[in-house]
Amino acid sequence: MDPRIFENVAKIAANSTPPQPFVQQPYAFTELINVNWSTPVRLEDASNPESQLWTRTIKTYTDHPGTTNIWYGQMVDTPLIFKLIIDWVSPDDYRAFHESTASAELPQAWQSSPTPITTDSQQFFTFPMDQRSRLVAFQLPQNRLPDAVTVFVSAHFSPDWDPDAIEPLDRQPQRERKVVWDNAWMLLRDAALKSEGGYVSDKAIEGWSVAEMNGQKSHTSVIRFQDFRTASQFLKSAEDSTSAHASFDRLKQFAQGGVVAEVVTMKPLEPMAG
Repeated sequence: MDPRIFENVAKIAANSTPPQPFVQQPYAFTELINVNWSTPVRLEDASNPESQLWTRTIKTYTDHPGTTNIWYGQMVDTPLIFKLIIDWVSPDDYRAFHESTASAELPQAWQSSPTPITTDSQQFFTFPMDQRSRLVAFQLPQNRLPDAVTVFVSAHFSPDWDPDAIEPLDRQPQRERKVVWDNAWMLLRDAALKSEGGYVSDKAIEGWSVAEMNGQKSHTSVIRFQDFRTASQFLKSAEDSTSAHASFDRLKQFAQGGVVAEVVTMKPLEPMAG
């Protein structure tokens, strides 16, 4: 064997850049905001004024030191609604942002736009600390799954719902409400992950609302599906299911405020030149 082969291998190894270790960013909670446009928009096109306003909105958040990851996506069933997703370092950073001049100017810019923006359904959830799980759920679809969608399943509870109280509707006596809920959701989640399109997710990410930030107790889960067809197919089966376990009816027994599913197509933060 030619000894120069080993010399070349050594040179390549010496000149190659070693993989960089994954750096975990500080994390407190994730803010979810539904942004409503008054008319259809194409935010991917950098040449239109709506895209320029949206770029300014995103930059206002990314320029603040208290934010880390930011994503957004468009509702498939209601395309005038976009979901803005923001990771915050701490509650103090969130409050500092909303006390800033840049934050105060955003609503004025939204209302003065030819296509005005309003926001609603502002919620805060604590997802897993490992940001890689959030990246998998919220990042743009990769090449092997270009049509992937992200599904949010949110359950809302009455204001007086006590997670530590005994659940009176439980078939097994003396279990706490949160334990019963977690078990009911786990059955539906596992069915989703084993479904035709849900198999593309290794796991779902899920979290409870931040008590001091949300006015309502809520639980939300996020699952990536292969495409809109497979997501819709699973959601319909869960809605129509007669199963006593893996169904929305089972969840609604415990979530008096309702259970809502939203299918979202994730979008690029940077618009394309026209």
